[in-house]
Amino acid sequence: MNLDAVKQLADLMINYNLSSVNYEEGDFKVSLYKEPRMRIAAPFVAEPPAAEVSAPQSANLVNVTAPVVGTAYRAMNPGETPLVSLGDVVDVGDALCVIEAMKIFSEITSPCKGTVVEIAFEDGSLAGYGAKLITLEKSE
Repeated sequence: MNLDAVKQLADLMINYNLSSVNYEEGDFKVSLYKEPRMRIAAPFVAEPPAAEVSAPQSANLVNVTAPVVGTAYRAMNPGETPLVSLGDVVDVGDALCVIEAMKIFSEITSPCKGTVVEIAFEDGSLAGYGAKLITLEKSE
């Protein structure tokens, strides 16, 4: 048995994050398998939908909420300017922020024309389903 060959195969598995390797040379055959590791996330208690989290104080206020549980970001890419800031005027469909869930990025857009009066999340923080992200003051 060639222990150096087995070590090289194990190193290949580690370097290329492989779950198995099979090798044959003449009568020499070896199969290496790595058991997958499960990552267990810390428990997360999702906030109730926005209607229960906080009611707008005025009929002109609109809470934009998280449609999924994920990480909320103010910009499309790290280091870029935030999509909106306090006092910005937005139109229907304008991007307000993004949420990443399972490596999929979802753009959160404005449901109405209005002014950003509150940004209710920290950049890069976890947002629960229905959590308030941004409050807009509707303009007619």
